[in-house]
Amino acid sequence: LGAGCGLLGLGLTCLGCRAVLTEQPAALANLRLNVERHVARLTSGAAFAEVAKLVWGDSGDASLVRELGPFDLVVGSDVVFAERLVQPLLDTISELLSGSRDAECWLCLQQRDPDAHSTLLALAPASFDVKEISFAGLAGFEAAAALECVLLRLRLRMPPSKLKVSEANPEMAGTSEARR
Repeated sequence: LGAGCGLLGLGLTCLGCRAVLTEQPAALANLRLNVERHVARLTSGAAFAEVAKLVWGDSGDASLVRELGPFDLVVGSDVVFAERLVQPLLDTISELLSGSRDAECWLCLQQRDPDAHSTLLALAPASFDVKEISFAGLAGFEAAAALECVLLRLRLRMPPSKLKVSEANPEMAGTSEARR
């Protein structure tokens, strides 16, 4: 999400991941150029990087990107910087994760706009299970800890209507009540 120049997504391709790097229309040309240059230099055919337009909150864009999935992991770094973009960001993450039950989103955040940060933390639990992970004490992440960066792990909450009876109430699994 919000790939910028593509560093995070291209780094993931070097690790053998398939990556779809998304960005707003104004930044797409630079991102495409960086991805083309990077992919041309790789000798391994295992890496895969694709670029797609994604305006947060645009359900049409989100649907087109979701068709490139399903995604196991959606990542974003430094994407919470304006309060007006928090709800569109959360809506987009929800749409992208909806294609896979076990998918999650990892957002690496540094509090740049206190209002945006607090809005994210207030709104996200309505749609996601949220876990905040500190970088403090993790070897190799001293700079992230010093900058007070955190990792937010978001997992889409399944609406009760989409849960199987055994998931919603494990005690009932296998009973005649669960089979009705």
